[in-house]
Amino acid sequence: GGVTNKEVKSLMLNHAFTWASRVWFHVGSCNIRSCRALEKIGAKLSHEESRDINGEPIDHCYYFINR
Repeated sequence: GGVTNKEVKSLMLNHAFTWASRVWFHVGSCNIRSCRALEKIGAKLSHEESRDINGEPIDHCYYFINR
């Protein structure tokens, strides 16, 4: 959630937006630090859903940022 994280995400988003109009982030719902960091850069929570990872259901938050 610091300055470096914000700069790296900005570079990645600028690159992605050269061909995409929306970027999705899938974050484990228990990963509070990553969820907050995404919110700090303007990502919006779309929904929460369980995903099967190695045979185990893991809750995820789905965030997006539009161009």
